[in-house]
Amino acid sequence: MIAGFIIGAFAVLPGVSGGVVAVLLGVYQKIIEAFNNFKCDKKNNVVFLTKTAVGVLIGVVLSSKILLKAFNLYYSELCYLFIGLILGTIPYFIKDCNKDGKFELNYITIFISLAISLIISIYFKNRFIYSISNNFISLLLSGILFAFGKIIPGISSSVLLNMIGKYEFYLELFSNPVSFINGNFKECIVIVFGVVLGILLSIKICSYMLKNYYSKMYNIILGFILSSLVIMYPNSVSITGILCLILGFCISFGISKIKIKK
Repeated sequence: MIAGFIIGAFAVLPGVSGGVVAVLLGVYQKIIEAFNNFKCDKKNNVVFLTKTAVGVLIGVVLSSKILLKAFNLYYSELCYLFIGLILGTIPYFIKDCNKDGKFELNYITIFISLAISLIISIYFKNRFIYSISNNFISLLLSGILFAFGKIIPGISSSVLLNMIGKYEFYLELFSNPVSFINGNFKECIVIVFGVVLGILLSIKICSYMLKNYYSKMYNIILGFILSSLVIMYPNSVSITGILCLILGFCISFGISKIKIKK
């Protein structure tokens, strides 16, 4: 549940991918396997997926109110802290990918995925291509895109929702879920249907890639992770920012060391 909370808490931030956070926490492949092998161990998979889903939901709701406000007050410091957290986890990420000897660094693949992620994120950051009304198709599409951003590493829900003018709509939903659902019940039903459909599609895509292109998939993810460092850079340098970066690095690197020993 804690991992789910962290995924949800950071996933609502513009440019941050929930899938990447799940990978960095070491639970991404567990989530994929729980879906793919659901019937093999229903009880444990239901418990694991339920705890993760509840954690994500709590993280999303709380962070929509707390973390986004904190970013308004301490934007630069939190950006550096998050960059440090990512940097400290990368060595463990590479080691974990190669635990079965199937992973090999491919710098060309990493560079291509990094470049594509940067181009998409920078171009669509705080930009709306078009704003569409809350009809059935737009709400269904937004639910599917939201799920893609949570499951597929490197794809940010906020960026995808920005593209169709629905980011603020979702922030309002997560900030005041009870009152929002009461006033928009039919729309929320369509969104939930879209999210479920998006989860099923993205799980199939990711499981296929991991099964047939394991090394290439994780090289692509690594490129996305590196691009998130650039996306999170606050365009300013300060002593407090550097200290936050070092703190974040020490925290995540220390946690990674504990995981490796276990």
